[in-house]
Amino acid sequence: MLRFAAFRFVAGIVILAVLSGPACTAKKSPGPRKPRNPQSQEQSLPETGVSEQAPPLEQLKPPKANPSENPSQSTSRPPTPTSQENVVLFAEPASFDFEFKPEPQVAEVLAPANAPAAAGKHPRLFFDADELGALQAKAKSGSQKIAERLFAYGDKVANSRRSLPPVNMDQLPKANGAWRKEGDKLMGVAAAYALQTNPKKKGAYGTWAKEAMSRVANWKAWGPSAEYAVGLDGAHILFGFSVAYDLLHNELAATERKSFAERIHKQAELFYEETQARKPEFWTTSYTNNHNYINYNALLNAALAVEAIYPREAEAWIKQCVKNTDLVMEIRSQIGDGSTNEGIMYGTYGSHALFATLELLHEHRLADHLDNVWLTQHFNFLLHGSLPGFQRVVGIADGHGSFGHGPRHLLYFLDRVTRDGRPTWVANRIDEALGSRQPYGKPEGSNLLFEMLWHDPSIEPRTVNRGNAPGFHYFKDWGVVTYRRGWSVGNTFFSFKSGDPAGEATWGLMLDGDPRVAATNVSHSHPDAGSFTFYPEGQDFVAGALYPKPKRTALSNTYTFTPPFAMAPPIPESAISRLWNPKQVYQIGRLDEVGQLGEWGQWMGPIKPLVKAAPNADIVTAVNAGDAIFVSGEFGGAYPKQVKRRNGSQELLGIESVYRSMLLLPEDLLLIVDRVQTHSNMGTNAYFRALSSPDHKAEWKVNGNIATLSGGGSPGSEVELYAPLGVQIETGREIISYEDAKGDNRRSIKDWDAVSHSSVYARFSKPSQSGAETYVYLVRPNGTAGDIDGLKTSDTRGVTLNIETTSRIYDVWVATDQDAAARAGFLGFDGHVRVNYSEK
Repeated sequence: MLRFAAFRFVAGIVILAVLSGPACTAKKSPGPRKPRNPQSQEQSLPETGVSEQAPPLEQLKPPKANPSENPSQSTSRPPTPTSQENVVLFAEPASFDFEFKPEPQVAEVLAPANAPAAAGKHPRLFFDADELGALQAKAKSGSQKIAERLFAYGDKVANSRRSLPPVNMDQLPKANGAWRKEGDKLMGVAAAYALQTNPKKKGAYGTWAKEAMSRVANWKAWGPSAEYAVGLDGAHILFGFSVAYDLLHNELAATERKSFAERIHKQAELFYEETQARKPEFWTTSYTNNHNYINYNALLNAALAVEAIYPREAEAWIKQCVKNTDLVMEIRSQIGDGSTNEGIMYGTYGSHALFATLELLHEHRLADHLDNVWLTQHFNFLLHGSLPGFQRVVGIADGHGSFGHGPRHLLYFLDRVTRDGRPTWVANRIDEALGSRQPYGKPEGSNLLFEMLWHDPSIEPRTVNRGNAPGFHYFKDWGVVTYRRGWSVGNTFFSFKSGDPAGEATWGLMLDGDPRVAATNVSHSHPDAGSFTFYPEGQDFVAGALYPKPKRTALSNTYTFTPPFAMAPPIPESAISRLWNPKQVYQIGRLDEVGQLGEWGQWMGPIKPLVKAAPNADIVTAVNAGDAIFVSGEFGGAYPKQVKRRNGSQELLGIESVYRSMLLLPEDLLLIVDRVQTHSNMGTNAYFRALSSPDHKAEWKVNGNIATLSGGGSPGSEVELYAPLGVQIETGREIISYEDAKGDNRRSIKDWDAVSHSSVYARFSKPSQSGAETYVYLVRPNGTAGDIDGLKTSDTRGVTLNIETTSRIYDVWVATDQDAAARAGFLGFDGHVRVNYSEK
């Protein structure tokens, strides 16, 4: 939740902008740099200033000189320049609009649905018999490329007997996940059957699909356990089986129709009964969780597929699904910004099912949520959450660095709603980025069906550029800021997160005890407030934590703390022994550090004590001008107030504030100013993390007060500490998830090259801090030249410094006191940063 009653992008915030000529290009330093010891340099800055009234950015000119004043003193205004060459740029108290505003290519956004096919008529789920001909025509012209992929998938599966589901369910792996593929595969082949007009191929698809359905129908359960049979595994199978039943209905013999309908009924009743149970599974009322959308979508498909045969049951199932979706979209309308706290990967997984549900509700005139504000803004989530080039996504929340499902079909769906053209353009760029690796995400079979359904050839792709999609974006509910210099693979990307575990709106409802969110969990969130990612010129450098198990704050680029006393292990020692070799536990993480609330479980939480502790983190401000951005966040409230000693007693930890300010300059130099305040003595640990893999090895090396990352696409990238004194730098490597360890690495890593990804870190630790301390870092990617001079940290209200690059000198004031009066006294206005620059 925001720290201020009304968040604004902030009146009087000062930041540099490049308004004349092209942006500066980062230049390489001529040779190796010598490390220096951090010093709090007390020399004064050159006299610089700010105009009394800020004109619009495009009209800014060098200010007139005024009598100089010392910035370290309480003044009504900061000092003024002595030279007209010094340029001051700052943001007007303007409204920064982060909405996606569609520009429909036709007046009517989405035509009303035709009357749905009557119960008993098939196909009827997503299209009827009359619409089938149009889809088959579209497969030959307009969506031919998608159809080719769909038919290629059908050929691959239907031409292999080995691809059929096993006759005996006991032949399937016991682990959850493997079962889901059977439903997805069945859906893809059934879709190929429906759209294929070649009799030979159509016959092959139909033969395979019917045999697959016969085998699956005979399984006693649709999951490796009762939990998964009425969970994701059973839902995937029910979804695929219901769609196949609908699409192949006219091909089936009477006995097959009867048998398959009975099996759908049996499975759907299990799901429905779960929703009516006195103590149901969490997913039944967890309206912000992907399990909810996936399971209810399966139930809705089943209801519409067998409605004619089981009208009474189907009516109850449909009513329950409509009620659930109303609540889902009601909460999403409060979220508003298009985001989900589950992150990009699980967001696409959930939307894969949710969008199918929205389509069915619309087509069958059961409900219409297509004008929901969250839905209209969801394109921003897919767009701004992707890394340059659209091949990967930002590592915030659980994920493997990629989209989970699609997202081409999701983009097509959003464009059917908005008819804007930009979502289709992004889908095309993903096609180009992937090349022969088709399709993207999983499961491929059902993805391809919905690509065919939702792709609209009449929508003209509209290029995404910084004119119609600025690189700077703020997700208010998610508590995430992203920035990029462009949309190509070689453009710089940066993100900063300082938000509540479930997102601002949902978290507020949870803290208020709203019954609609009583079953909500944040299992896929990370305890990572204050973390950032940085991909200069698109190259790997500072990265997110992907899919950590267990969850640890230390895996993210933020702070942990070390108490001065012996702390009880954050997880029971017996659990450590089951999970990992206790002698090698350092490979997973340090047990003597305190991270943020919710860490050290396989999933973030548990939710009840987490809600009771009420962790809080805020984006304080975020502003962009030209090719520079400034963001800041307060996340001291994300840490526990007390921890347990080894003797079992509770001890106050004493973290008062952790306030991080980050300034990204046009040269891709990143200034980080952290103000950490504690009530008691403790150690502070700031992490800078990169990913390493056997194909892209990376490691940190230390020289003085500089940590240098080599390999992994970023040779020679540096993090230099300038303040305070007494900080130690340590480097190392840790495993991200114990599930990544296979074979001989199962309980301790013996061969790091056998681990798909590991996290390499530079850990900046001050062993003892009490009171307030200011930490100043300069991040230089790929040998980019830049140094800090004139650093002054003695003023409790803020930090002043100069940054000299190859072509410019920047004079920087960063307010570290969050009190408005103190900031105004330091900067001369109620803002958070001021930057002047002069060309060399």
